[in-house]
Amino acid sequence: MTSCELLALAAARQAGLSVPPGAFSNAVNYLQSCQNADGGFGYTSAGTSAFPRSAAALAAILATAAWTADARRPDTAKGAEYVLGFLPQPRADPAKTQFFYHGHYYAGEAMRLAGGETWTRWQAAVRESLLDNQHPDGSWSDTLSAELATSEACLTLRLEKAAVEK
Repeated sequence: MTSCELLALAAARQAGLSVPPGAFSNAVNYLQSCQNADGGFGYTSAGTSAFPRSAAALAAILATAAWTADARRPDTAKGAEYVLGFLPQPRADPAKTQFFYHGHYYAGEAMRLAGGETWTRWQAAVRESLLDNQHPDGSWSDTLSAELATSEACLTLRLEKAAVEK
C-alpha cells in the first residue's frame, strides 16, 4: 500500500499539487526498511520478499527520486536485479506466478524509470510473454479476473510508448 500511495503522491506532485516536504523521504525510508538482503521487498520490515510488492516498491522509489535526498540509492540496483529475476520465459503461464500482470505492470514502471539495458531487457521479455498469452478475443486472463489481467496487460504494453515519450 505504501508503494501505491507513494506513486499517487508522485502523480499529484507532477500534476502541480502541493505535497508535504517530508512525505517522499518518509515513505522511501519506510520502503527501504522493508528491503531484504536479496534485494526484494517484504510487506513489512520483517517480511519475505515477493515479486509484485518488490516491483511496486522499486517503481515508487524511482518515481520519487527527484524529491528525495539521494536520487540513486544502492537499493535500486539491488531491487532491479531482484525484479529482473522474474522475467517471464517464452510461453510462460501467468497462472504460475501470483499477481503476474499486476507485478509486471509495476516492474515495467520501475524498469522504464531505470532505463538503459535494464529497461530494454525487461521490455522485450515481457512484451513477448504478454502477446503470447493474449486470447483470440484480445483479452488476457489470470487467477483473479480477466478484466484486471486485460487492463494491466494493456497498461504494461503502453509503457513501451511512454518510454519513448520520456
